[in-house]
Amino acid sequence: MPSVEKSVSVNASPEKVYAVLKEVENYASFMPHVKAVQVEEQDGNRTRLSWVVTAPGVGMEIKWQSWHTWLDDEFRSEFQPHGDSTVTLKGSWHAEPEGSGSKVTMRADYEAKVPPIFAGMAKKAVDDLTDGWMNAIKQRAEA
Repeated sequence: MPSVEKSVSVNASPEKVYAVLKEVENYASFMPHVKAVQVEEQDGNRTRLSWVVTAPGVGMEIKWQSWHTWLDDEFRSEFQPHGDSTVTLKGSWHAEPEGSGSKVTMRADYEAKVPPIFAGMAKKAVDDLTDGWMNAIKQRAEA
């Protein structure tokens, strides 16, 4: 299963970065390619989300659901897929102190259910998508 890991330094506290990560229903207003994120179910520190994202470079709309476990005292969110979709992601977001600010890291294993001939396009789309998300989190936390 392919994986992706991205980190970015942020001139804001881990608490502030984590607060941005928890703004899931606002992602469409500041994250590129995210059309909608909706909370479907809340169970303690777990949230089931429905996503609608436009794949970068492909223009195809992709929908999926995921469970997010919020570990507030660690500034971490762990996510895993729920149900079946074209794309599945399993991994984590983590904000941690770095110098006078913080570093946010996203790690994920993903599966894009596409014919092998399109695997390179899927990898590029996931890379572009996560790069955009990292930059958006940085900008939002620093604002």
